[in-house]
Amino acid sequence: MDEYGFERPHDFDYETYEDFMSEYLKVLAKMAKKWAKIIGEGKSLRSITIKKYIRKGIPGEHRGLVIFIAKVNLSYFSYIIQKNIGS
Repeated sequence: MDEYGFERPHDFDYETYEDFMSEYLKVLAKMAKKWAKIIGEGKSLRSITIKKYIRKGIPGEHRGLVIFIAKVNLSYFSYIIQKNIGS
């Protein structure tokens, strides 16, 4: 089984996987560092930079917070629209 609970095929090439992951972990670490900096600065989710980062993927350790912030912003936006339509 892999880290997500999926079964790997019997002929799974662990050597190729390890080679790939050794390089990819560097990319993930770099992305996580950028996300930590952005979250620490408290940038708006409407930022073009944030949109690009979201498209590339949100690291697991920051995913819950980013989704929560996005949901709160969406709820507020929906509230404003409903308030203006009802007026």
